[in-house]
Amino acid sequence: WAQIDALDGKVPESVQVDALQVIWHLLRSLSRWLLSRPGKMPEITTAMARYSDGLKAVRAAVPGVMTAARREVYAARLNEWKGKGVPAALAEQLAALPVLEFGCDIVEIALARKLSPVEVAKAYFALGTALNIPWLYEQVEQLPVDGRWQALARGSLRDELASQARTLVSQILGDGGKKPSDAKVETWLKRDDASLRFTQTMFADLLTQKSLDYPTLSVAVRRLAQLAAAG
Repeated sequence: WAQIDALDGKVPESVQVDALQVIWHLLRSLSRWLLSRPGKMPEITTAMARYSDGLKAVRAAVPGVMTAARREVYAARLNEWKGKGVPAALAEQLAALPVLEFGCDIVEIALARKLSPVEVAKAYFALGTALNIPWLYEQVEQLPVDGRWQALARGSLRDELASQARTLVSQILGDGGKKPSDAKVETWLKRDDASLRFTQTMFADLLTQKSLDYPTLSVAVRRLAQLAAAG
């Protein structure tokens, strides 16, 4: 935040506002995550102790933990910030911040499976790319909101999508012995499983649609839940 303020007079004010919006979006996402997690709301010092080191580890590993597709998106964001006149070090931080939106889920899986957050992140992003989960997130974010109930519906879809992604990654990492996390994901994707193939076919069809509405996205998220329930 201080680095952004230090750009007064060096870049257009709109660039500083855009940078602050990236921080605000992440704060909103992490706040929603903490508020909707099961159990009692943790004290701030407890939450910091539980998530801070893992989030720092994931951010430090960017873009190495990403798949090729995600690295392309990261590189495009990085170049965009640099093109706006943002110093390289700050541009790298801003380009990496959207990745941390999934950070708390990654840390929770790491704690449950006794794995490093970086290894979990590799699996998380590999599975996401294979099932087009980032694309689904984008479609949910683009849903129109007209009033409180639609805002709640969109938030619930986003939360449920994150919950199913977390469940699937945790299941995958809990199997396969001591294989590297990305190898476990690859093995899981290559298995002969009718439920997985049906899900992949459904999502491939969704990718051809020009726009998606609430009912269609609800069916897609529900399909992920059925895949997770199938183990």
